Amino acid sequence: MLVRLGELQRVYRAEQRKTLRRDLRQYLIERRGPTSGAFNAVARSLYVAGAIDNFGLADQWLSGATIQERAELFSLIATSLLGK
Repeated sequence: MLVRLGELQRVYRAEQRKTLRRDLRQYLIERRGPTSGAFNAVARSLYVAGAIDNFGLADQWLSGATIQERAELFSLIATSLLGK
């Protein structure tokens, strides 16, 4: 049996992106508890955007954010995943 490493990596990365997208949707839109990957992606995005000055403030920002702000953040992060 021949397994092409490149194809295996492509499938793995696609699954990782799909999982992160699902986790982000659950965290940002459905307001469920975050996975570590979703929390890190959200905290990094908020920090880079200047919305927070400490990674620990991500939950505080999200608790005061409207659904539109959460959806915009989801869109920003999900769009950035397309290039990976």
